[in-house]
Amino acid sequence: MEILADTKVNISKSGNGEVTQLMNQVVSKGDQYIFDFESTINFEFWSAEHIRMQLNAIPMDNFLSDGGFAIRGSYEAEKSQLYLGFYRR
Repeated sequence: MEILADTKVNISKSGNGEVTQLMNQVVSKGDQYIFDFESTINFEFWSAEHIRMQLNAIPMDNFLSDGGFAIRGSYEAEKSQLYLGFYRR
């Protein structure tokens, strides 16, 4: 994940009934992050315009087009299933 503008990011991973918080903070433009997970990764972004994200080397930009909405979603590795929700903040 590459940060394109200062933004709020909340990322956690879950598996075996446990949730592990990986990040919940305002991050700076230019920062880059890589998260490893084997089960489910959960994410929330202020705006898709503020980040560039890849999932298993596949760009997610087209999926995250949001028209100014905040994004909440998750990816379940076992099912290869991406869930996205858009809402006003």
